[in-house]
Amino acid sequence: MGRILLLKLKDYYPFCIQLGEKPMKDLELKVEGMVCQSCVSAITEILGQFRGVQATRVDLENKKVTLSYQIGIVSPQDIIEAIEDGGYDVL
Repeated sequence: MGRILLLKLKDYYPFCIQLGEKPMKDLELKVEGMVCQSCVSAITEILGQFRGVQATRVDLENKKVTLSYQIGIVSPQDIIEAIEDGGYDVL
C-alpha cells in the first residue's frame, strides 16, 4: 500500500512544485493610452486574468502600472503583450 501511495505522490509532484511558493518580483510599467477610470478597470481586469500576478496598482495620473508577479509562473513579456493587446502602449 505504501508503494501505491508513493506512486500517486510521484505523479502529482511536478504539479505540486508548480503550485508551490515561487519568488515574487515587482514590475513597474509606463503605459500610454489610459485616459479614464474605464481604462484603469480594463487594465486591472487584463492583469487579473494572470495566475501569479498580485498587488496590481494602476495609476492613471502618472500613467504607471505596478504589480508583483511570481517568477516562473508568468513573465514580464506576457504581461506587456496582454496590456498591448488591450490597446495600450507599454513604453
